[in-house]
Amino acid sequence: MNDKSNPLINKGKIYISKTSPAAAIEAYQIQFQKDFFSFLMARSKEVVPGGRMVFTLKARRFADPTADESCLIWDYLGQALQDLVLKVPVGLPSLFFSIFFIIKFK
Repeated sequence: MNDKSNPLINKGKIYISKTSPAAAIEAYQIQFQKDFFSFLMARSKEVVPGGRMVFTLKARRFADPTADESCLIWDYLGQALQDLVLKVPVGLPSLFFSIFFIIKFK
């Protein structure tokens, strides 16, 4: 994510958190809406007429998307990944993240 005034608006994070600026939170929300819509459209083509889909989604109790119950686990995972990157030889971090993003987003 980036914008013209701040090229890395959520630097060092793999998800939103309490320290994320409003622009990062909005960007995640917009991307989620697009991705979930695409997911539903793709699944709708697979359902037979009269068929049903069942979803299990993790909900949150608070409207604030940066509440600890929503994103604290992602903060911990992000910290662990950053620590891992610091421990590997130079050049491997970019390879690791390239592989991670290819697997995650393809």
